[in-house]
Amino acid sequence: MNFTFTSLRAAEKALTSLRNRVWNWQNAPMDSSSRLEDRSVVEDWRNRFWDAVHNDLDLPRGLAITWDMASSHLPPADKLELILDFDRVFGLDLDDVPAEYDISPDASELIARRMALRRQAAFADADALRSDVLSEGLVVEDVGETSRVRPQTPLEQQESRWASVSASREIPSLLDQPDLYDFTFLINAYDYVDDVRRCVESILANTSGASVEVVVVDNGSTDGTADYLEEAQRQHSNVKVIHCDHVVGDAAGKNIGLKQARGRYILLMDASVEVVGDMLQPVAEQLADRSVGVFGPYGLTTDDMQHFHEEVDRGDADAMQAYCMSFRRDDLAAVGLMHESFRFYRNLDIDYCFQFKNAGFRIVCDSSLPLVRHEHRQWEELDNNQRDELSRKNFGRFLRRWGNRPDLLINPSARGFETGFRH
Repeated sequence: MNFTFTSLRAAEKALTSLRNRVWNWQNAPMDSSSRLEDRSVVEDWRNRFWDAVHNDLDLPRGLAITWDMASSHLPPADKLELILDFDRVFGLDLDDVPAEYDISPDASELIARRMALRRQAAFADADALRSDVLSEGLVVEDVGETSRVRPQTPLEQQESRWASVSASREIPSLLDQPDLYDFTFLINAYDYVDDVRRCVESILANTSGASVEVVVVDNGSTDGTADYLEEAQRQHSNVKVIHCDHVVGDAAGKNIGLKQARGRYILLMDASVEVVGDMLQPVAEQLADRSVGVFGPYGLTTDDMQHFHEEVDRGDADAMQAYCMSFRRDDLAAVGLMHESFRFYRNLDIDYCFQFKNAGFRIVCDSSLPLVRHEHRQWEELDNNQRDELSRKNFGRFLRRWGNRPDLLINPSARGFETGFRH
């Protein structure tokens, strides 16, 4: 079975909600007066659930009955009794949910101050303390004059810091909207915070006064990259950060950025690259030629579709390496987005260039662009077997799409690679 991260996140939220209800029910009165006198109503819920379970283990129906029961007008004590009975099937360990959670002395003091303010009807001041409670990693719920607290789940901790997405389809496309900038620099960031910082700050330093935005996709980083990017976004109005709650893959991450870009020209940058001068003018000059689809400094050629090895210093090429590749935003309507089967970055750039070539555009390079390529740590930190396997799979994807299209190459006598697939 294949579960998307979007569905898994929804399931986590549902489980958190169910545990939260159990927590609330445990804190409700539990004496006999808090239960229904007519026990047949409770037993009807129980029988409906177990009938579903005994009917070929119909767990979806059993789960629906569980949620209906949880939202019903049954007293909390009866709901708690039933949910713990049902959990003998689900195995969610709901009986492990404590009635009270241990919290730090500082957090206890905050809660006490907040409850005192609520008793004094100083609700605005009490609400102002809520953010302090959240910063302690806690969730607070008010019941009358009292307040209950519990620790945030990992998902709640992440969401309290910043919004995140699980897939490119969750991001609306702005490609049909007017340009707001002349240039969009797009970076797909996977960890390596020092590299990301160097790249972002080199862009900002060399584009001062220009109409530029920097869009950075935090592709599931776990090393402090996300925190740095949030700070950069606060300090620079033209920096936009989009967080992913896990590594969504290279093509999907870049598609997220492409869909949000608002610059006339898009410059796709690798975080290992540093800008050391004015590259905006040559990019604009080259892309003013509507026959040019992709422009950058690191071009490649091939004569047989199997070996892309010769870097081109200047002029037409068969593909451009994604250390830096630029193109017009309005051409994406004809070219399309990247194929998200490319989770690893290698050879995705070649595949995307062939989408441009297939749409009738040229690939042009100029190695004199003011850029410095530093160590590509995502590549260097893989062992040889991982590199070979991931690269081979991606190149196979490329060949299946384009191997029999030597007509797209700049060498008229170039040979294709017969795959049996017809484009």
